[in-house]
Order: sequence, then structure tokens, then C-alpha cells
Amino acid sequence: MFVKKYFSVFLLIVISVSVNAQKRAFTIEDLYKVNNVSVPVLSNSGEKIAFTVSESDLPKGKSITTVYVMNKNGSSLISVSDKVPGAHSPFWSSSDDLYLINKGQVYKYSFETNEPVQVTDFYAGVSDPILSNDGRYIAFTAELFPECGTDNDCNKRLDESSSNGPVQAYIADELLFRHWTDYKGEKESYLVLFDTKEKNIKPLPAAMFWQEPICLAADQNLHSHRIAEYWLMFLLPKRILQIPRTQIFT
Repeated sequence: MFVKKYFSVFLLIVISVSVNAQKRAFTIEDLYKVNNVSVPVLSNSGEKIAFTVSESDLPKGKSITTVYVMNKNGSSLISVSDKVPGAHSPFWSSSDDLYLINKGQVYKYSFETNEPVQVTDFYAGVSDPILSNDGRYIAFTAELFPECGTDNDCNKRLDESSSNGPVQAYIADELLFRHWTDYKGEKESYLVLFDTKEKNIKPLPAAMFWQEPICLAADQNLHSHRIAEYWLMFLLPKRILQIPRTQIFT
């Protein structure tokens, strides 16, 4: 009994010393080891959940985002990014079809074939897409040259001219031309409508985004043309105009 008692005391001391020795400050390396789960979106039927997991590689200074889909009870977890590397921003149709953004374009993922199908092929890229209830139309935002509109060849030509031209300069004749980390150049933000059946694309001029030269708030980001799921908010000179989602597709 005496030996057992002192052995227990000795074991507690060893464990205590071991635990104290492991205590240390939380480092930047530890922070980069934490995987971040974000943008969980529930399918229309409520049966599936799509979400992303971001892993950081500190030595390489890179971040890898993987899109996962699972049942609502946590079963049948699959990685969609195995078939669509670099995909992000998952969203669902009303019929539980999964859509993703990859390399600036919209892709539709088939759970039957486990293969992606590219839906859009727009030079300027697709941002903040929302899908009509029947799945035919996709509304999104894009940075376009005003003189080009949705003309792919025109936007590409002016982009290449700006990047490869002999004069590498930009004249800012309106202040403020930089808002925090957002830089406004020659392009404007447009709301664009894509018909997946007819394969045509057009800007919606009545809903063209207007940017104030002065940023009102850093945290609200009203000037950054984010499309919400049910409302589109445009910053106008004197008021906020809210347009219901259903009105976009009529």
C-alpha cells in the first residue's frame, strides 16, 4: 500500500511536469495549421450541405480550398474538388443541382457521373451568381469596359492593350479612386444576365452599378457590388434601392 501510494504521487508529479512543459505561446505556424470551414449552403430540399474547407501552406504562402458535400446528418462526405480543382463558392438550384465557381466561370456538378460541366464562358469572369428558380437564367456581376459591354472580344482587346501597351499609366480624374483594398480603374461593375438555354448574355443597363467616389463605410461594403441571395443592393447617389430577386428574371 505504501509503495502504491508513493507511486501514484510520483505519477501525478510526472504528468504535471509534462503538461507544464507542453505549454507555449500560440504561434503563426499554429494559426496556419487551423483549417477554416466556411460558406455552408443547404440544398433546396434540405437533404444536403455544401461547404468549403481552407488549408494554408505557410512555407509556400498558399491557401488550398476544397469543396465538400455531405448529407444533412453528416454521412456520405465527398470532395467535389477532386473533380474540379480550385472550385469555390458552391450554390444550389431549386432542384438540388450543385453549382460552383472555378477559374471565374460557373460549373454544374453531376452527382450521377461525378463530373463537372462548364456552364458559362465569359471572358470577364463571373462573380456573385444567383440562379433563377427554373434554372434557366444566371444573374451575376462582372467588371466590364463601358464601351464594350458584354462583348468578349472587345473586353479582351482592351485588357491586352492596357497590359501590353507601350504606356503603362492610368489617369485618375476622380477622387477617391482607391477605397481600402478596392481599386477602381477604367472598368465599371455591371449586372449581367445569362440565358443557359439560348447561350446568350446581356447587361442589365437599368441596374448598372453606380459607385460613389467616397467610401461610406469599411465594414458594410455596399459599394462592392455583392449580390445577396434575395436582394440586390445598389449604392445610388441619395438612396439605397432594393430590388427583389424575382424581379430580375421577369
